[in-house]
Amino acid sequence: MTPSGPSIAAVETPTGIRLADPAEGVDLVVRTDRPVSPRAVSVERFAFPVETAVDVVCHELVLPILCELYVRTTEGELLEAATNREAVTMPDGEYLVQIESLGVKCYCRVDGPIESTVDDGHRIVRLPGGGVQIGLRSLHTRPQATVHTSERPRDLMRAVSCFGSALKTTSPERAWPSLRGCPPLVDVEPGPFSAPEGLERRDTPVHIEVPVEYGHVFSVASLAYYLNAQVRPGPKPALVADGTEHALTHPDGMSTGVQRTLERLFLFDCVTRTEGLFPVDLHERRVLERRVDVDFPALYDRSLPEQVDAALAVPWEDVADLVPTWKLTADVAPDPQHAPYLPFAAHDLAHVRPITTTPSEPASIATEIGNSVADFYRADGAGPPTNVQPFRPDEDLVPRRVSAPPVDSLEHAWLGDGVPVGASIPTADASLRQLDAVGNGPTRVQVIANAPEMTEERSVGELYGVRELVEMDVTIHEEQTVAETRALLEANHDLLHYIGHATSDGLACADGHLDVRTLDSFGGRAFVLNACQSYVQGRALVDAGATGGVVTLEEVANDPATMVGLQIARLLNSGFSLAAALAVIGRETITGRQYVIVGSGNARLTSTKSGAANRLDIERTGPDSFEVGYFAYPTSQWPVGSMVTPYLADNTTRHLGSGHLTTLTASTDELDELLTMSERVPVTVNGTLSWSESVSADLIE
Repeated sequence: MTPSGPSIAAVETPTGIRLADPAEGVDLVVRTDRPVSPRAVSVERFAFPVETAVDVVCHELVLPILCELYVRTTEGELLEAATNREAVTMPDGEYLVQIESLGVKCYCRVDGPIESTVDDGHRIVRLPGGGVQIGLRSLHTRPQATVHTSERPRDLMRAVSCFGSALKTTSPERAWPSLRGCPPLVDVEPGPFSAPEGLERRDTPVHIEVPVEYGHVFSVASLAYYLNAQVRPGPKPALVADGTEHALTHPDGMSTGVQRTLERLFLFDCVTRTEGLFPVDLHERRVLERRVDVDFPALYDRSLPEQVDAALAVPWEDVADLVPTWKLTADVAPDPQHAPYLPFAAHDLAHVRPITTTPSEPASIATEIGNSVADFYRADGAGPPTNVQPFRPDEDLVPRRVSAPPVDSLEHAWLGDGVPVGASIPTADASLRQLDAVGNGPTRVQVIANAPEMTEERSVGELYGVRELVEMDVTIHEEQTVAETRALLEANHDLLHYIGHATSDGLACADGHLDVRTLDSFGGRAFVLNACQSYVQGRALVDAGATGGVVTLEEVANDPATMVGLQIARLLNSGFSLAAALAVIGRETITGRQYVIVGSGNARLTSTKSGAANRLDIERTGPDSFEVGYFAYPTSQWPVGSMVTPYLADNTTRHLGSGHLTTLTASTDELDELLTMSERVPVTVNGTLSWSESVSADLIE
């Protein structure tokens, strides 16, 4: 189903307007000082593209979060910006006001003076003139075409050469996620290569040469997409910019050479684009200008080949620490059957590494848990004996576990034989379903608790839907029969959270087992199967139509599994994607590393309140001083290339929003204000994962 577009509608209690984008899970209310009746107006009134626009008569807009404003001329030129707690006042005139961090592109056309201040975590926009036109554009994107290719490596080169057609610009602005559409789908089938007219890139000013081998072609998918480059056969891997050749080889392998090339180009674009529509104070620019002799204002207007040459002339060592932590590394077996996944990997700007060796089988994670193995396990029957033996999983329940090369990225995807811990196992079909996911009305969560002894985890029903800006419909079902469980799985909902046992016969129910492989279809979008060795049942849910879900590879002890289940519920409820949630859980606990994702790791339950999915790391450094580390986890709503401003005290510096952003110093009052203002974000205190609403300065030792 193609997602419906964003909408603007009046609400009566409180008086205001509801901004919604079903495709991205955005649903929030902007309060007004009086009842309003939005009236549709032409989208042509806005300098930037919008999909829907209305006229509203009011004198005040109260935004539900502490967001940033960019006040522009009606042609789009930036006049003033307000971030964090900054105020802004504009005299009588005509303006275009861009509101950031709402999860949907929002623009206000104002005729008259403007005053914006911050109060109690809300940004208030006062409009003495009494009128405003509001336009919305979805951040959502999906493939607009399909390329048909044979299995021949040369045809796959041509397919990857089509990926750049999804870019909306080849200027440094393409580092903005909203200007990078999803590449066309790839359909591998017998027959000649074919693509819609205009998709295949030919004679591009920047092209890529690689040997005619699957692994080499796969490795450059994201780079070709980002540079709008043609991929051609060549004797050795190289990026050629208007005749200047840049080697893509590296002592650690070609994939490392490609990775460092893409990261350098991306970093330079993120810095150079601050000469464009967003001349903001970017941390990475401050540092880079001190290290390199580059005229960024001049670079902004130079050609793409000249920009490439300038970026790649700077040694990697000079910029390595400024590159944002990459979102995704995808290990892909060099087999044409995996080519349909490449457009989605490229859209994420993933580092694609060909799997060139047979992965080894690691020792069981269960042996790392120590005395937890004596605890109750989430499988029928007893767990391993206390004298731990090497774990031998039921081959009917889980695939062969393998060791994968380490990744430096936040997320890890695997398309090959076996399954490594902590990874997602995506498919092209599930990735496309993630782009097509549509939410209508409240987010519907079904919690199935089929094990009476697992009472504690049933409290996840209380965790879902506790957010001010998210409307949820949460239902808890206990001790369901096979027929009842089947009906719930096939019903229309957004998330299934199953608590119980899994065996080779299926998911345990009150009167037997339901083998998910017998389902005709799955009615949900995402799922959590918190049961021992639930991989096969979860993979069957993806085959039946799910976007993605969290499953286990081994037997998991009950108490740690309950903790993981509760934390996953909190993270999904706070706007984290499945993969981002697993990145946090896997970092904090050994048990978390027993979980993997089947299907798309980008699947989300809700949108975030302020754009990025954030985590804080807090450490006391004195009686009235703390160090606060900021971490951001990209999602489909807030992808790689977005900026994040840590709202601590009066900080207004932006950072590229992926991984560790910065560490700031806070007083007791500043920290408490931050924790109160933050809407339920995960917080690590002295190495222990907690949540902002349960942490205060006086509780931190």
